[in-house]
Parts: sequence; C-alpha cells; structure tokens
Amino acid sequence: MNPYEDIVERRTQLVFPQDANILGTLFGGKAVEMMDEVGAIVAMRACRKAVVTASIGRTSLTAQVELWAEEPATGRRRLSTTGSLIFVAVDKHGKPTPIQD
Repeated sequence: MNPYEDIVERRTQLVFPQDANILGTLFGGKAVEMMDEVGAIVAMRACRKAVVTASIGRTSLTAQVELWAEEPATGRRRLSTTGSLIFVAVDKHGKPTPIQD
C-alpha cells in the first residue's frame, strides 16, 4: 500500500472576472496554478519537506489533482479538469533530496 494514497487536500477559491478569458471561462494558466498549489500541499504533507514541481526519480512523488467548478447559486458542481503533477523534495539549499529519510 502506498502511504501517500490517502492524503486529500481541498481548497475553495472564487473565480473573478480578471481570472477569466474572453469566453468567460477560467484561464488555463490560472487553473494549472491552482492545481499546482494544492498538489504542492499534498506533496509536502506526504514527505514533510519542501517540494518543487518537476520530475527526478526517487526524489519525486506524483499528486493526482482534480479541479471542480461550482455554481454558488445552485450548488451544481462539475469536474473541470484533472492532472498528475510531479513534485521533487528539496533540501534547504534547493537541491533534490529523497522523499523518505
């Protein structure tokens, strides 16, 4: 059993007009930013170390992230996108370090 499988992080964030593109939907880069931040929280909780988004063998772990949209007036929710984000544990000097000591 993977010890990191049960770590779940949820965050609610409003999407304002400045976060939307010309079609009125969330900018893709903003969506990735939101997913990256939540994924980093999961990764840091898993390895209890600072992490950065990247990919380097035994110093890395993958966080599965879902981004949901909700209409506040109705409560209707829909899955907007999913992603697999890879984070690397880093030491105080910013160098990759094993996720487990």
